[in-house]
Amino acid sequence: MIKECLHCKNNFSRKENESIGYWTIKKYCSSHCKGKALIGTTKSESYKQTMKERMKGKQNSLGCKRSNEFRENLSKYWTNNPKHNHWIDGKGHERNKERSKDMSRFPYRFWRESVLKRDNYTKTMVIR
Repeated sequence: MIKECLHCKNNFSRKENESIGYWTIKKYCSSHCKGKALIGTTKSESYKQTMKERMKGKQNSLGCKRSNEFRENLSKYWTNNPKHNHWIDGKGHERNKERSKDMSRFPYRFWRESVLKRDNYTKTMVIR
């Protein structure tokens, strides 16, 4: 079975791992073409309302909020762990300046987040 992409007009066929149900509704050869084709289009009000109802009570696309205990354990795991995929040579803090070194530590991040939460995530001007 071969279809023509609605955006680029190229012919494309069904992939082995695609279900027949998905293939019957597929209109574009790739997610890139689909994205390009949908630029500038707007969603109907009924669609927006339906999605609003569906998403009520669910996490947003940014992911879930991690507990402080989880974040602290993750920070310990990242520190001095050569098996971690971002590990270079263990001298990352030596390559960074002191300020960035302090700002990457968990206590500072926790303090900063608590201050932002206290100020309701708004900027405050400090006059000296």
